Amino acid sequence: MKWRFAAVLTAVVLFLMSSPAMVMAAVAPDLANNPISLEIYLKSVSDQKPIPNVKVTIYKVADMMVVGDGFYFKLTSEFSGTGVDVNNIDTAAVNLTDAADMLAYAGANGIAGISQTTDQYGKALFDVGSPAGFAGITPGIYLVCSDDIPGYNDNGPIQEFLVAVPNKDADGKWVYRLTASPKADPSPVVTPMPSTPPPSPSTPPPSVSPSTPPPSISPSTVPPSHIPPSYIPPSYVPPSYIPPSYIPPSYAPPASTPPTIPPPASYPPRPSYAPPSGTATPQGTAAPPSGTASPAAASSGTPTPYYTVPPGGPNGSGGGNLPQTGMLNWPIPILSSTGLVFFSVGWIMLKNRKKNDEDGDALDE
Repeated sequence: MKWRFAAVLTAVVLFLMSSPAMVMAAVAPDLANNPISLEIYLKSVSDQKPIPNVKVTIYKVADMMVVGDGFYFKLTSEFSGTGVDVNNIDTAAVNLTDAADMLAYAGANGIAGISQTTDQYGKALFDVGSPAGFAGITPGIYLVCSDDIPGYNDNGPIQEFLVAVPNKDADGKWVYRLTASPKADPSPVVTPMPSTPPPSPSTPPPSVSPSTPPPSISPSTVPPSHIPPSYIPPSYVPPSYIPPSYIPPSYAPPASTPPTIPPPASYPPRPSYAPPSGTATPQGTAAPPSGTASPAAASSGTPTPYYTVPPGGPNGSGGGNLPQTGMLNWPIPILSSTGLVFFSVGWIMLKNRKKNDEDGDALDE
């Protein structure tokens, strides 16, 4: 059985037709001042996309009869033979069953309806001049159906249903220009499995005789042009081939000569110093003046030169001793204290900044 479109209408559209007593008690619509129309809007259930180019047909099956302040419905002459009680359609199941019976009756009796094709927005409007030359619909109950829709509802039509025009909304107000929106289910896509024909029993597969081994080729019979790249006969060595690690026994590489390093530049000898005879130089004291002999030289009579800093200093700036660097120790505690103060201030500012960022994030959350 084909799946069909589920007619999704408002409760008023499906259950307007109540019992005769209740209908007579209802307030009749103001038909003199309100033109009526019926619009069918087809769309897909899955993605809500409109469905264009679908032929929708309506049949008027009952007229609205206004009596005083009330009204009721009466079958038209074309559908009077169906015997459907159009004033007692109180459930959706009854609506769909009566619609199916009336559609079958229309087909069996050649009753023609009014057709309109949905546009690119999935809408088919039945109004004055739509379709062309149509004088418009009159108050009553209409049977709505459609042609088959490729790709939806197993390629079938929407399920036929009955709708009254005009109708009431959920607040009990009359709606004269009514829109009915049956929705469609896309047809499932079935991919056929590829079929492989069985092999023909009349054609047996070729047989291979195990008694005939393949021909063997010995290395000595391999033609020269078919020698594989890795095959080299034991007695064959190309004349120009020398392995990378092969060095003839008579070959010895020339002895390497270390580079010649020039001697350092010569410096003039420092002036010699010898202390006066009988004068000893204590340990840790500065060298005696230039030109004197050492104590050892005074006792032995052989002068021994002292290589000391000349009286004018290395650069002739004066003073024979090295400068006393201890005089620069006083800035160390001052610089250390200043660095500690800067570090402490920066650390405190960093903590305050992190705290402010955390408070800002908490406020944002």
